[in-house]
Amino acid sequence: MADRLDLFFRGHTIAEAAQKEDWKGENAEVPKHALIFHCVTTNDERRDPLVGAYICAELKDGNYVAEEIGLFHRAGHPEEFRVLKRFVRDSVYELGMLDEFRRKIFLKYIKAGALVVAYDAPFQISRIAVKSNKSLKRRRAFSFYFRLFHDKKTGTIRPSGFEPGILIESIDAAKAIYRPIKYKFHESDTEQEGEQGGSIVHILDLKTLTAVLTGETCTLQTACEIFGPPASKSRRTSPQVTKRAIERLLRDVMGELELLNRLRQEIARHPVDLVPERCYSPATLPKAYFSAMGIKPPLAKFQIPDEINGIAAQAFFAGRAECLIRRTTVPVTYVDFHAQFPAVSNLLNCREILCANSLEFTDFTAEARAMVQSATLDHCYSPIFWKRLRWFALVEPSEDVVPIRAKFGKREESDPTLGWDFLTSKQPIWITGPDVIAAKLITGKPLKILKAIQVIPHDVQSGLKPVKLYNQLEVDPLRDGLDVKLVELRSSLKNKNPKLAGGLKVAANSAAFGLLCQMNVKDLDSPSALHVFSGEASYRTPAAKVWEQPADFYCPVIASLVTGGSHLLCAMLESAVRDVGGHIAAMDTDSAMIVSTKDGGLIPCAGGPHTLENYELPSGHDAIRALSWAEVDRIRERFELLNPWQDTLKTPFSQVGKRKLQRGW
Repeated sequence: MADRLDLFFRGHTIAEAAQKEDWKGENAEVPKHALIFHCVTTNDERRDPLVGAYICAELKDGNYVAEEIGLFHRAGHPEEFRVLKRFVRDSVYELGMLDEFRRKIFLKYIKAGALVVAYDAPFQISRIAVKSNKSLKRRRAFSFYFRLFHDKKTGTIRPSGFEPGILIESIDAAKAIYRPIKYKFHESDTEQEGEQGGSIVHILDLKTLTAVLTGETCTLQTACEIFGPPASKSRRTSPQVTKRAIERLLRDVMGELELLNRLRQEIARHPVDLVPERCYSPATLPKAYFSAMGIKPPLAKFQIPDEINGIAAQAFFAGRAECLIRRTTVPVTYVDFHAQFPAVSNLLNCREILCANSLEFTDFTAEARAMVQSATLDHCYSPIFWKRLRWFALVEPSEDVVPIRAKFGKREESDPTLGWDFLTSKQPIWITGPDVIAAKLITGKPLKILKAIQVIPHDVQSGLKPVKLYNQLEVDPLRDGLDVKLVELRSSLKNKNPKLAGGLKVAANSAAFGLLCQMNVKDLDSPSALHVFSGEASYRTPAAKVWEQPADFYCPVIASLVTGGSHLLCAMLESAVRDVGGHIAAMDTDSAMIVSTKDGGLIPCAGGPHTLENYELPSGHDAIRALSWAEVDRIRERFELLNPWQDTLKTPFSQVGKRKLQRGW
């Protein structure tokens, strides 16, 4: 009996009440002075500051150079002070208490608009703060203050309203947004922070900038290994202030200064407007290149109706991931599509849509029905066929395999997840043209299409211009896709610096579709109703405090077509394997594990359609057919007809990874 499930879909939302523009903190001037600091904390749950080091640096010839190096310590521990005093005797190092560092150095640099640098800046800043509050205005933010005074009016000790504080709004484990604030009081003595409109604070988290360039969250030691500066090799902090611990601390803070300069040099290789402290992820790179090439944000340029964005949002499903053979060890060949999302974007010619002057959405119902009726696997190996797939269809599934988002878990609190299952629904849903073709390949029968719309780009927008990617590859938006060029750049750097190549992989996927489906969680200025568009649905919500605000290059029309195209590639691979009697053990976005051995033949597998002779397992004689490696290679070779990397990278589109025994999970 089929399960009855509630389905969940994405939507396009508009806040009905006018909202203030988010503060972006943009400033083209590079701060002349920088403060780099690092705290070592106690090993207990409080993680109080034990000892710290700082460097006051000045920008000279493009690099920050140390002008003063110092140590600071907590009060009330004379034995630690004696160790530190002996260490700095007859040296160039300054020594002071933590409170002196806050007042005379940290706040001085904040107020002067200098660059304040740390590795894992939110944690480091929280350690030197004298007071912190959960933000009253932003759900994911805390406010930190650095100087206290005695309020004679209330008789309480509270943060100074004349000294700046910092509000840190966490985005995720690797990045945060920093805003300057001043401490204020309500009439009822309730504490609150007041954001300083128009003013900015320059705080650079080296952990974030490392993640921007590598696509990974790294420790300080790992970041220094990637980019070269020296740092302490020990990952364990000492609970005591000793000569060895101080030397390790100084090595770390000087390593952070060198890491700052190395990261800035790497950012400078990109000839676009990138402010290091405003870089939050590898997606920052393609966003800056889009702007440098003169590509206008789609929301402002195209004025796409909300109803169309709602259709595209409903049709957006991320990568296909599933396990088909569980808890059984089978031999597999791992096959994956090289740079799948940029390749799909290229096959669909999404660059033409992004760089168009305008878009038209026309009825495509009759053409879509005819195309699906006649479509075969052979058609899908034609690049010309792919360029005809830029359309969306309202379908009524009846035992059809389409992407669905549902709570498949048995527990009530389980979250909705993606699945590709047989679906029957009287409620029609919108999916992309590539997903409609994929459903035909999987089941062999066409979906029931109620209506369809086609995306037609018109003309080319004005103001487009070429740029030099990484000062090496020219990218001309009139002929080149940025995502494709990022893949080419990644290939050229992969042997020299694999970690940098990893960051470019994320950047390429962002250029292909990530930036185009980006929405930022925004705390609304005041509760507002949201107008939701999702497929055929359009409705108002009760007043909400949070809104998923479309980002600058938000364009679900392109993003959903690209992810739909990735589903079609997986369906093609599944269909090709099935047609020769083979099986896929598991799939994950751009890859599949095809059951195979060197010579092929039957292998034991519970529930298989075949029967083994002279071989007995507790589950019986069930077996499946493993393809030979030669059969797998012939399937792969057919995808070369779609290979966008054949001329430039000289690499196969469908690549073979490891051949091994795979235990289903």
